[in-house]
Amino acid sequence: MTQHPSSPEENMARLHRLALSLLGRPFDVQASQPQLLAGRLPDQLPFILPLPGDYHIVGSFVRNPEEMQSILDTDLTPASVIAFYTEQMQVAGWTEPDFQRRQRMGESGFVHTLRRPMLYTTLCKGLH
Repeated sequence: MTQHPSSPEENMARLHRLALSLLGRPFDVQASQPQLLAGRLPDQLPFILPLPGDYHIVGSFVRNPEEMQSILDTDLTPASVIAFYTEQMQVAGWTEPDFQRRQRMGESGFVHTLRRPMLYTTLCKGLH
């Protein structure tokens, strides 16, 4: 099979399709129109997202209008980020689910990558 040289635009389009294919799995009926947003937050966030000082938006993945993931990069420590979001979101009426609170007591709540630790947290609004 002979491949022809691709333009930078074609390579970016292929990379975008690949990322969406990896993120929006074919069996995932919730991801009917997934979106990959490089360097920005979704336009239609259903709430006001507090942002820590000195942050950089890496990008977002929108699975559907109700399920979104955004990646922020900051020099804050993981504990500082957890404290910031726990405080800011609780003021806005969000709570940390019991399962996550219990899990955090036994685990760190973040995973290491080659670059730096990544932090994942879940906050819910309207659930007890």
